Amino acid sequence: MKDFYKFIKQFLQNNGLNVFISIFLSKFTMLINTIFIVKMINQAEFGRITLIASVLSFFTPWNGIGSLQMFMKYGSELENEVDKNQLGQHLFWKGLVNQLIVSVLFVCVCLIYTIKFDHLFWIIFFFTIRLFGYYFLSHIIIDFRIKGNNKKFAEINNITNIVGLIITFALTYFYGALGYVISLAIGPFISFIYLKSYHFQQSILEKKYDFKAMWNYGRLESFAYFASELLFAIDIAMIAYFMTENDIALYKVAILLPLNLIFLPTILIQTDFPKLVQHAKDKNYLKFYIKNYYRIFIPIGIIILFGSFFLKDFILQLFFSKAYIKGDFIFFISSCAVVLALWFRVLYLNLFSVIGYAKWNSIISVLSIVVLVISDMVLIPKYQLEGAAISLAFTYLFSGFFAMLVFFNYLKKLT
Repeated sequence: MKDFYKFIKQFLQNNGLNVFISIFLSKFTMLINTIFIVKMINQAEFGRITLIASVLSFFTPWNGIGSLQMFMKYGSELENEVDKNQLGQHLFWKGLVNQLIVSVLFVCVCLIYTIKFDHLFWIIFFFTIRLFGYYFLSHIIIDFRIKGNNKKFAEINNITNIVGLIITFALTYFYGALGYVISLAIGPFISFIYLKSYHFQQSILEKKYDFKAMWNYGRLESFAYFASELLFAIDIAMIAYFMTENDIALYKVAILLPLNLIFLPTILIQTDFPKLVQHAKDKNYLKFYIKNYYRIFIPIGIIILFGSFFLKDFILQLFFSKAYIKGDFIFFISSCAVVLALWFRVLYLNLFSVIGYAKWNSIISVLSIVVLVISDMVLIPKYQLEGAAISLAFTYLFSGFFAMLVFFNYLKKLT
């Protein structure tokens, strides 16, 4: 247990508690935001905004087209703060050019929907600004994280979310749907108060870098993130193909709470990411980290399993309504899927990012999509929504177990 106490102490010293509160607050403000907006604007306007927001979710992983992922990994490896700043300058401007490309592509895709839907141009305009703002926000946050300043990272997150929520309430109350999308566009730019002057200076790199390998890593990581986001969209699309819109609504509600629990290990790993990168070739440290990760998440996983089985009806009625109790078994199966993700997929795919296995991250993400599609085609026609949930659980188990085997093969090669 001495190792475990040391592990927890390191987490707290890295301001892990601040990061936990920050991410929890982020999710809570998003929930409050959604509930408020649904009540304040009409269904047609909300539907149009949701449509463009769904397109945005596919482009967000490509922000900077790899520059952000590069900055996080290779910036964490640097020991000198001057080198970190110089690399940050270089990637800031390179990523900014890439972000222009991403924004243009986003607009082009969104314009396709204007053929069928009216009043989309102003929504597309403000969401394009929001997409650009995400780039600045992400770069600023990474700049603090690679320097071990998780306290400042949490502070930026808190201020951006709280001030953003207040702006959303005010503008939506006075200007309706227009005010809402304006507030979404403004939100990420609140982080500008933390932008450092050196970001605007010309980048002069004193240290030599293998930018070809670095860009390859960054782009593959972006693709892997994109493929993971695509996994959920494909799951819903497969249900839509075989079943009705009412079934889609029931499934989305039943899996909503369990899937949000995936943020728990993300907090731990993201808090420790820079330190993990620095120990990427330290076999003993990686084994120490994995062992203590399981000491936390095996008990949490067991609690989730028992809680979701015995309290499934109560939870669905408490957070939603009696109408969704018929999704209780889907709720339990999706909870099982999340536990499998906590124990395997989330841990080892994040460790791939740490050790530079971006190629394997991408391979497993693509394989996950293939496995999900095939298993959905087999299970949904026979078992309906329960089949979709089982398919998701199997996909998490397959991808997580495969990732674990690849990672332990990496560990064997370390001396």
